[in-house]
Amino acid sequence: MIRARAKALAKRALPKPVFHRLNTLRKQWPLASARLAFARAGTDPAYLPPDALPRMQTRYPPLNTYRYDPDAKEKRGRARAADILAHAPGARAFLELGCSDGMVSAFLAERGEATGIDLTSRGFDARATEAGARLFEMDAAKLDFADDSFDAVFSYDTMEHFADPRAVLDEALRVLRPGGVLYLLFGPLYASPRGLHAYRTITVPYCHLLFDRPTLDAFVETLPDAKPIAWDAVNGMSVTDFRRLWSGVEDRVERVVYEERIDVSALDLVRRHASCMKRATPHFDDLVVSSIEVAFRARDRR
Repeated sequence: MIRARAKALAKRALPKPVFHRLNTLRKQWPLASARLAFARAGTDPAYLPPDALPRMQTRYPPLNTYRYDPDAKEKRGRARAADILAHAPGARAFLELGCSDGMVSAFLAERGEATGIDLTSRGFDARATEAGARLFEMDAAKLDFADDSFDAVFSYDTMEHFADPRAVLDEALRVLRPGGVLYLLFGPLYASPRGLHAYRTITVPYCHLLFDRPTLDAFVETLPDAKPIAWDAVNGMSVTDFRRLWSGVEDRVERVVYEERIDVSALDLVRRHASCMKRATPHFDDLVVSSIEVAFRARDRR
């Protein structure tokens, strides 16, 4: 309340350009101070002691997460289908990698042939197939489709999970027709605050950088009804790794959309425990870039 009143007073008292400049600096300062602490840090201590974890857990409330009820799946599928059509307006043949319930494909089936693949069919929603979507159990790194089969290939929240993202990217571009669009939106990336994807159980941001694996596994065992951490469900790739991945396909695609989205919600932990962060990665961007949105247009192969 006091901070809000001070901001309102400053806004009235200062010339508008000065106020906006100061407000911008105020927002940028936490990021700059965390970057400075990281740059100055060594790598000792590498991890925090185990007894710090229960105390920290009480300071971070659980995040609001995805809902998986039928209405939420339908709403999410409709919104994402509209998003894909906006990025690939002329597409008539669609492929979703890691389609989960298949509800995005359900709504895309209204515009053409919509196909979704996932490693398991356990999550397929009957409404998707009823709507005309073709859903298959298939490995995204080994697509059973001919070259140049689709106008649009897309994926939501899967590239951070695929064991071999390079193979997935190569396969996606193989089945994409020249001029077609590959759209990816995914995160949180591994070195970012929620990168372990265990936030429903351990609420501490950067928990996998602050504590070693035995400490985290032992702590989860003390929590009632908590599932073990699925360490193999994430591939450990950071924004630095994905930047290298994109550079490897520049001869085959034109990048038409690109945004690296940052998460600065836990910069206090970066500043306070910079040595743990430095042990995990030498790149500050890895800690704050949480998700990536990218759209590629496939070049003609001739």
